[in-house]
Amino acid sequence: MLVACLGTAGASARAVRLDADGFERKIFSAQSVIDPWGREQTVFHQEILLKNDAGVAEFGQYPIDFDGATEKLELLYAYTEKPDGRKYPVNPNSVYAQLTQGDDSTPEFDSTKQKIVVFPQLAPGDTVVLSYRRTELKPVIPHEFSRTFVLAPDFAVDDFEMSLIAPDNFKVNLYARSLDVKRTRQGHSQLLRLSYHHPVAAADYVSELDDRDVAPMVQISSYANWDQFAALYSMRIAPTLAVDHTIAAAADQITFGSTDHATETRLIYDWVASHIRYVAVELGTGGYVPHSAASVLAFGYGDCKDHATLFGALLAARGIPSERVLINSNASYQLGDVPTLGAFDHMITWLPEMKIYADTTAQLAPLGTLPFREYGKPVVHVVATGNARRMVPLLAPGAARTITAISSTIDPAGRVAGDISYSGTGPFDYTARDDGLYAQDQGAGYDDQLLQEHNLTGTASVTSSAEPTDLDQKFTLQGHFAEDPNQGILSGNQTGMPVGLNFGYAPGEFLLGPLSPGNLPATAPTPCYSGTEERDLTLQLPPGYRIAQIPPSVALRTAHAAYSSSWRTDNSGTRIVRTTIFTSHVGQAVCAGALRQEAVTLLTQIRNDLDPSVQLITMAAWQQQQHDLAIARAAAAFRADPWHVIATTFGDQVQTRAVREDELLAVYNTAIAIESLLLQHDTPHWLKTLTASVMIAIPVVMLKILLGAALLMFRRRRRLSSVE
Repeated sequence: MLVACLGTAGASARAVRLDADGFERKIFSAQSVIDPWGREQTVFHQEILLKNDAGVAEFGQYPIDFDGATEKLELLYAYTEKPDGRKYPVNPNSVYAQLTQGDDSTPEFDSTKQKIVVFPQLAPGDTVVLSYRRTELKPVIPHEFSRTFVLAPDFAVDDFEMSLIAPDNFKVNLYARSLDVKRTRQGHSQLLRLSYHHPVAAADYVSELDDRDVAPMVQISSYANWDQFAALYSMRIAPTLAVDHTIAAAADQITFGSTDHATETRLIYDWVASHIRYVAVELGTGGYVPHSAASVLAFGYGDCKDHATLFGALLAARGIPSERVLINSNASYQLGDVPTLGAFDHMITWLPEMKIYADTTAQLAPLGTLPFREYGKPVVHVVATGNARRMVPLLAPGAARTITAISSTIDPAGRVAGDISYSGTGPFDYTARDDGLYAQDQGAGYDDQLLQEHNLTGTASVTSSAEPTDLDQKFTLQGHFAEDPNQGILSGNQTGMPVGLNFGYAPGEFLLGPLSPGNLPATAPTPCYSGTEERDLTLQLPPGYRIAQIPPSVALRTAHAAYSSSWRTDNSGTRIVRTTIFTSHVGQAVCAGALRQEAVTLLTQIRNDLDPSVQLITMAAWQQQQHDLAIARAAAAFRADPWHVIATTFGDQVQTRAVREDELLAVYNTAIAIESLLLQHDTPHWLKTLTASVMIAIPVVMLKILLGAALLMFRRRRRLSSVE
C-alpha cells in the first residue's frame, strides 16, 4: 500500500479534520513571523467547547507533533475553563514529551516527536484553552519559505484567523480559496491577515478528491515560480546523491553481466524495490530533505525520498541519468501557480532514456507501472535548469484490465460453495498483489474477516498462485468459500448469482468513480481512468432444478464507456454463466462537468443491472412453465392475426373462399390438444424436450404445420363429399 512520506513539519500542508459531534471550536488562530533567513515562528491558540463525554475523551489528552531535529515546540499556557469562569491550569508535570507512535525500528532516521497536554478537571460543558509556539530552527531552503494550510469542509470554527509577517524584501505570493484576505504593512514588514468563519460543519461531507483540491485553503510562498523552486530544491538535495565507493560497488554487483542501460535500470529498480524496506516516517529537515544514498544503502530502509535518492545514485554510478520528481499521491490533481512544498507528499523518479516514471516504493509494480493514483498528475521535476512543471501521462487505454472469475455450485441441501480467482494487468496487477500481501499479513484471521464483511456464514480460505513480491511470476489471488446450507434457495426464494468473497472489482465499480456513491453528490468530481473490468460468474444447479427465467442481456454505451452483461446456459440448462464487462476510455484525470454527468447516468444503469435475482424451480415446474409459455406464445400469435397466419401459409388458395370463425377455432383447439399429448403423456423424454424447444423457438411455424394439416384434411373431406 502506498503511503505518503513527505513530512508535515515546517513547510508542509496542515489539514485540520476532527470529529465535531462532541465539541465546538470557538477560536483557532495562527500568528506567524518569517525572519530574513526564511525561518518561521508561529503561535497557535485554540479555545474548544466540549459538549459531551465524546468531546472530553477527544481533548482530555491533546497531542502536538513536531520535528525534534528542525523545530522547537514551547507550550505557552493551557488550562480548563469552567462555565462559571473558573480556570484550572495544566500542571507542567502533565505535559509529556515522547516519540510518536510508529516504527521504533528506525530510530536513526525518525526525528518526529510529540508533546501531550493533559487537561485537568474536565467535564462536559468545559472549554479547553491551549497556546503553543512552534519555532523552525532551519529552513528547508535558506532565505525562502512556503506554507500551505488546508481547512476541511467539515471543520467547524466560529472564528479562524491566520496572520503572517514577512520581511519587506520577500516577494510574498498568495493564493486563497474561500478565505478573506487583507494585505497591509507593519513598519518594514508585510502583513497578511486571513479569516474564515464556518460555525456549522458541512453535514455528511463526502469527496472523492483530496481536500487540497476542494476545501478552503491558503498557499503562501516566496518562490517566484516552480522553475525557481525546483532549481533551489535541487541544489539543496544534490549532496545526498553523491556516488561513493559503496554506491559504486553496489551498482556493479547489482548489474553484473548486463551491458545495456535498459537492463541495468530494471535490475537496479528491482533491487531497490525489494531490498530497501519502505518506512513511512517523516525524515530530515521538515521531512523534505533525504538522507544520503550511502546511509540509506547502509541501513537498508528509508522513505520515498530516500528510495528515490538511492535509486538515482545507483543509476548515476552506471552512467544512467535520472530526475527526482515531487508528486501528490492522494487524489489531488491541482498544482496552482504558488509554489509550496506542501503541495506534495511523495517522491518518484523520471528516467529520461526510457521516458517513463518509476516508483521504487511501489515494490509490487514492475518498472514502467505506477499505482492508479499517480497517473495524470501534475508534478515538479527537481532539476537545476529547464522546465520543472510537467504531467505524468494518463493511464493508456488497454494498459489496465482485471478479471474476476467466480465458479459456484449449489448442492441438494442448498449449500453454496465456490472458487474465486482475481488477476489483472498494469495497475490492476499492482492492486491484486497488494491485496494478496495484505491477506498474508492478516494471517488465518483474514478468512473470518472476509466472511463477516460479506455477511456469510460458513468457511473460507485465501491463497495465491505466487508470492505477491515475485514480479517474474503471473499473480492470481485465489479463494474458496462454502456457505452454510440455505433451504430457502431451493424453495423458490429469489437469490443473486453467488459472488462469494467478492474479490476484485465489480464492472463499473472504480474506473469512472464509485459505483455505490452513498452521500457523494452527483455533481462532485472524481478521479477517472481508462481500463477494463470483467467478471465471469458460473453457477452449477443441483440435480432436478432449473432457473425459472434467465434475465435479459444488457448493452450500454456512452461516448467514454461501455457496459455489457450476457447470459448463457449449457445444453442441459443446469449450468448458468453470466459475463459482465465494463470498459472506459477517458482523456482526462478527473471526471467533472459533462463527463461526470455521463458517468453518473451510466453507473446508475449499471448498478441496477449488476446483481439481478434469479429463482430456482424444480424440473417438473420448469417443464410445466415451458409448456404454458409455448401455448401462450402460439395462442398470442394466432389471435393477433389469424388471417395473416393462414394467408402466409396457403396464399391465394384460402383468400378465394370464406373460412368460418368456428373452423379456425377448431383448428386452434386441435393444435393445443396435439401439443398437450406430446408434452404430458407417455411420450419419450427426448421427444417432449424437442417439442418444447420447437414450440419456444418457432411457435408460429409449428402452428402453421398444424393448420396446414387440418385444412388439407378439410379440403379432402369436401372433395370426397362432392364426389359422392
